Amino acid sequence: MSKHIQNCKKCPNSVKEKYIQSTTAVLEKMAEKQESSDTSPFTSAKSKISGGITSFVDKMNPADQDKANELLSRAIYASRAPLSMMDNPCWKDFFSFLRPAYKIPSRYMLSGPFLEREYKNVSTMVAEAIANANSVGLAADGWSNIRNEPIVNFVVTTPKPFLYKVLLTGKSSHIGEYMAHEISCVIDEIGQQKIFGLVTDNAANMKST
Repeated sequence: MSKHIQNCKKCPNSVKEKYIQSTTAVLEKMAEKQESSDTSPFTSAKSKISGGITSFVDKMNPADQDKANELLSRAIYASRAPLSMMDNPCWKDFFSFLRPAYKIPSRYMLSGPFLEREYKNVSTMVAEAIANANSVGLAADGWSNIRNEPIVNFVVTTPKPFLYKVLLTGKSSHIGEYMAHEISCVIDEIGQQKIFGLVTDNAANMKST
């Protein structure tokens, strides 16, 4: 029909022009409808449903899993929370709701490999802080652990305090010569030229050193 009107010699030019204009307008409207239909919720329902289902399938790559384990274990150690909390069904429900793909670590992993890794990380951080300090202070304090065993804590200040060493002394904790030897060993480890002062508690064995 379009070709016939355009090629018809008997058809007035004014009619041809009006026809062309109206045809162009119709084509433009059709194009606009096509564009809107491409983004409409009806024609793209399949793709949206597919995307919605995919979004509910939570995935976690090994790197994220390992990082989550590191952060969780550090929080447990720093807050002195019991490792058995990971066996509690309420905590399991919480983590499942928060991140379904995350597999919470077992008590074995928290008390073994993860604890060892965190100990190495903290030891490295303390060593770097002491090495970067121009001078440090050393404090030694006798105490008892939860099993009532005698221990001595060595704290290094940079000025930020760091627990440098925990020494199980046993019966030797009451001997001044023993304590003097252990303190000297710590001083040698850090470096005599770096330590500007030593502070101990008021116990008799410390006074005799």
